[in-house]
Amino acid sequence: MAERTAQRGWDPLQALRELLDRGERSLNEVLAERSAGDRRNELRSLLSRIMLDAQRINWRIWGRVFETVNLPTRTDVIRIGKTLVQIEQLLTQLENAQRERASGAERERPTTQAQVATDRPRPARTRRPPSARAAEEAR
Repeated sequence: MAERTAQRGWDPLQALRELLDRGERSLNEVLAERSAGDRRNELRSLLSRIMLDAQRINWRIWGRVFETVNLPTRTDVIRIGKTLVQIEQLLTQLENAQRERASGAERERPTTQAQVATDRPRPARTRRPPSARAAEEAR
Protein backbone atom coordinates (compact mmCIF):
# COMPACT_ATOMS: atom_id res chain seq x y z
CA MET A 1 0.00 0.00 0.00
CA ALA A 2 2.93 2.33 0.68
CA GLU A 3 4.06 1.99 -2.94
CA ARG A 4 0.61 2.90 -4.27
CA THR A 5 0.40 5.86 -1.89
CA ALA A 6 3.74 7.17 -3.12
CA GLN A 7 2.69 6.83 -6.76
CA ARG A 8 -0.79 8.34 -6.69
CA GLY A 9 -1.13 10.11 -3.36
CA TRP A 10 -3.51 9.12 -0.59
CA ASP A 11 -6.89 7.89 -1.79
CA PRO A 12 -9.51 7.87 0.99
CA LEU A 13 -11.88 5.61 -0.92
CA GLN A 14 -9.17 3.04 -1.57
CA ALA A 15 -8.25 3.13 2.11
CA LEU A 16 -11.90 2.57 3.01
CA ARG A 17 -12.16 -0.34 0.56
CA GLU A 18 -9.05 -1.96 1.99
CA LEU A 19 -10.31 -1.45 5.54
CA LEU A 20 -13.63 -3.11 4.74
CA ASP A 21 -11.89 -5.96 2.92
CA ARG A 22 -9.53 -6.58 5.82
CA GLY A 23 -12.42 -6.45 8.30
CA GLU A 24 -14.45 -8.93 6.28
CA ARG A 25 -11.50 -11.29 5.86
CA SER A 26 -10.58 -11.26 9.53
CA LEU A 27 -14.21 -11.70 10.56
CA ASN A 28 -14.62 -14.61 8.17
CA GLU A 29 -11.40 -16.22 9.41
CA VAL A 30 -12.38 -15.91 13.06
CA LEU A 31 -15.86 -17.17 12.43
CA ALA A 32 -14.64 -20.05 10.29
CA GLU A 33 -12.28 -21.20 13.06
CA ARG A 34 -14.90 -21.04 15.74
CA SER A 35 -17.93 -22.17 13.83
CA ALA A 36 -18.91 -25.55 15.16
CA GLY A 37 -22.54 -25.24 16.03
CA ASP A 38 -25.70 -23.94 14.40
CA ARG A 39 -25.88 -20.95 16.69
CA ARG A 40 -22.42 -19.80 15.64
CA ASN A 41 -23.32 -20.29 11.99
CA GLU A 42 -26.40 -18.13 12.48
CA LEU A 43 -24.29 -15.47 14.17
CA ARG A 44 -21.75 -15.61 11.34
CA SER A 45 -24.41 -15.24 8.66
CA LEU A 46 -26.00 -12.38 10.59
CA LEU A 47 -22.68 -10.56 10.92
CA SER A 48 -21.91 -11.16 7.24
CA ARG A 49 -25.30 -9.72 6.27
CA ILE A 50 -24.66 -6.72 8.50
CA MET A 51 -21.25 -6.16 6.88
CA LEU A 52 -22.68 -6.47 3.36
CA ASP A 53 -25.52 -4.10 4.18
CA ALA A 54 -23.07 -1.61 5.67
CA GLN A 55 -20.92 -1.85 2.55
CA ARG A 56 -23.95 -1.41 0.26
CA ILE A 57 -25.12 1.65 2.24
CA ASN A 58 -21.61 3.06 2.19
CA TRP A 59 -21.40 2.81 -1.62
CA ARG A 60 -24.84 4.40 -2.00
CA ILE A 61 -23.78 7.31 0.20
CA TRP A 62 -20.56 7.80 -1.76
CA GLY A 63 -22.52 7.57 -5.01
CA ARG A 64 -24.82 10.37 -3.82
CA VAL A 65 -21.85 12.45 -2.72
CA PHE A 66 -20.23 12.06 -6.14
CA GLU A 67 -23.49 12.95 -7.90
CA THR A 68 -23.92 16.00 -5.68
CA VAL A 69 -20.37 17.19 -6.34
CA ASN A 70 -20.89 16.29 -10.02
CA LEU A 71 -17.82 14.09 -10.27
CA PRO A 72 -17.64 11.61 -13.13
CA THR A 73 -18.02 7.93 -12.38
CA ARG A 74 -15.31 5.42 -13.12
CA THR A 75 -17.04 4.34 -16.32
CA ASP A 76 -17.26 7.99 -17.41
CA VAL A 77 -13.53 8.44 -16.86
CA ILE A 78 -12.72 5.23 -18.76
CA ARG A 79 -14.97 6.29 -21.65
CA ILE A 80 -13.37 9.75 -21.77
CA GLY A 81 -9.91 8.14 -21.74
CA LYS A 82 -10.80 5.90 -24.70
CA THR A 83 -12.19 8.88 -26.59
CA LEU A 84 -9.01 10.87 -25.92
CA VAL A 85 -6.90 8.00 -27.22
CA GLN A 86 -8.95 7.93 -30.43
CA ILE A 87 -8.60 11.71 -30.82
CA GLU A 88 -4.84 11.51 -30.31
CA GLN A 89 -4.59 8.78 -32.95
CA LEU A 90 -6.56 10.89 -35.43
CA LEU A 91 -4.38 13.92 -34.70
CA THR A 92 -1.27 11.85 -35.28
CA GLN A 93 -2.64 10.69 -38.63
CA LEU A 94 -3.45 14.29 -39.60
CA GLU A 95 0.02 15.48 -38.58
CA ASN A 96 1.66 12.72 -40.62
CA ALA A 97 -0.49 13.55 -43.66
CA GLN A 98 0.37 17.23 -43.32
CA ARG A 99 4.09 16.43 -43.09
CA GLU A 100 3.86 14.27 -46.22
CA ARG A 101 2.12 17.08 -48.13
CA ALA A 102 4.67 19.62 -46.93
CA SER A 103 7.59 17.42 -47.95
CA GLY A 104 5.94 16.79 -51.33
CA ALA A 105 5.40 20.53 -51.84
CA GLU A 106 9.07 21.24 -51.07
CA ARG A 107 10.13 18.80 -53.76
CA GLU A 108 7.80 20.39 -56.33
CA ARG A 109 8.73 23.99 -55.43
CA PRO A 110 10.27 25.98 -58.30
CA THR A 111 13.91 26.83 -57.97
CA THR A 112 14.47 29.93 -60.12
CA GLN A 113 13.29 33.45 -59.32
CA ALA A 114 11.35 33.65 -62.61
CA GLN A 115 9.43 30.50 -61.76
CA VAL A 116 8.74 31.77 -58.24
CA ALA A 117 7.41 35.07 -59.62
CA THR A 118 5.05 33.33 -62.06
CA ASP A 119 3.68 30.97 -59.41
CA ARG A 120 2.56 33.78 -57.13
CA PRO A 121 -1.15 34.56 -57.30
CA ARG A 122 -1.83 37.74 -59.17
CA PRO A 123 -4.57 40.21 -58.32
CA ALA A 124 -7.57 40.31 -60.60
CA ARG A 125 -7.52 43.02 -63.24
CA THR A 126 -10.03 45.74 -62.62
CA ARG A 127 -9.47 47.70 -65.83
CA ARG A 128 -9.40 46.05 -69.17
CA PRO A 129 -7.75 47.40 -72.26
CA PRO A 130 -10.10 49.10 -74.75
CA SER A 131 -9.70 46.25 -77.25
CA ALA A 132 -10.96 43.69 -74.66
CA ARG A 133 -13.93 45.94 -73.77
CA ALA A 134 -14.89 46.28 -77.38
CA ALA A 135 -14.69 42.50 -77.86
CA GLU A 136 -16.99 41.91 -74.87
CA GLU A 137 -19.53 44.44 -76.11
CA ALA A 138 -19.55 42.82 -79.54
CA ARG A 139 -20.61 39.49 -78.07
